[in-house]
Amino acid sequence: MISRRHAGVRLATRAAVIAGAVALAGVALAAPASAAGTSTSAGDENWLVAAHQTNLAEMAAGRDASRYANDRGVRGFAEDLVTEHAALDQKIIELAKKYDVFLPKTPTTAQSRALAALQGKEGEAYDTAWVKARTASHRQAQALNQREIDTGNAADVRTAARDTRATEQDHLESLSDLAADLGISHPPAEVTGGTGGQAAAQLAASRRLPAAILAVIGLALIGTELGLARRRRRAAP
Repeated sequence: MISRRHAGVRLATRAAVIAGAVALAGVALAAPASAAGTSTSAGDENWLVAAHQTNLAEMAAGRDASRYANDRGVRGFAEDLVTEHAALDQKIIELAKKYDVFLPKTPTTAQSRALAALQGKEGEAYDTAWVKARTASHRQAQALNQREIDTGNAADVRTAARDTRATEQDHLESLSDLAADLGISHPPAEVTGGTGGQAAAQLAASRRLPAAILAVIGLALIGTELGLARRRRRAAP
């Protein structure tokens, strides 16, 4: 038979163990948040690779159009495209070296095929296809930029994504103007994204929720132990 004193000791021990487990879980869940911004995640590294290959593709497209485009506005924008994506890529290369991320030397296979498809066109047909292709490419890139801004871990990589988003948004506006000049009736819509702050708040909430659930479970277990101890005392002769 367990004495009241021993039952009390066992109860206190179990309560301490439960409370300790809850506390440790809270620390473990909070640790990633404190380390955020100091190292890269897989998403950061994937964005660096994708942004670099996009820059390579846009520079190649710009060089091609500066030579073969018929419209003066397209040729002028193509030259700006090369200069501005080269500047963006310099930052990407610096970050890749900092975080030891391997960068491919060529665009993706799909990007290379899209560039090759343009080379079979001439005159106005080339200009129209080029503007449509660059608009679609920039919209795709903006979706990746926004995802990195919202979910990236390394602060300087997120900053690079913001800078890239701003430059590519300017490009989309210029492309929209070129589409109007060329009479392209339905150019793709501009990309707009939510704020990084909203995503950060959602991420923080997702990290706090498991800790809160563990705390509730821990309190419930402690309450159960207290109830059992009371019943044992009442049942004792």
